[in-house]
Amino acid sequence: MVPKWAGSRGISVYVSEEYYHNNYGDYSKQIVLTETVVRLIYRYRFGDPEEPRYVLHFGSIIHLQDALIPMSKLDISNMAVYMSYDVNTFQLRNASYGRGGYEIALSYENFNNKDNSSRNAVRCPVFYIPTSELLTAFF
Repeated sequence: MVPKWAGSRGISVYVSEEYYHNNYGDYSKQIVLTETVVRLIYRYRFGDPEEPRYVLHFGSIIHLQDALIPMSKLDISNMAVYMSYDVNTFQLRNASYGRGGYEIALSYENFNNKDNSSRNAVRCPVFYIPTSELLTAFF
């Protein structure tokens, strides 16, 4: 069996308490096949930043040399509505006659919300950099 090599990187940038964006990259390789995926997702929280009433997600998922997927998602309490459109950008364009495909999903979180000791075991750090400091760091 031939091993598959994979790696991922991501960063979250908080512009304010309400608005932040996540940038992710995934790379995998097995024999001569490679796949690179880049995700650029922007989020805006409506209401209290700690317990938002709604969270709007929008952005793109890019499969390099394959597809571009604009997406949007709306979180409402424990429910989420997701919509995306998959645009073929390379070899599959001929097979699909240039047409993409819609994806719509409805999900519910906390369906099995039992006490779980490992739920809060790992906390990820959150770094907030005011916009003016972020701009001076890059320019």
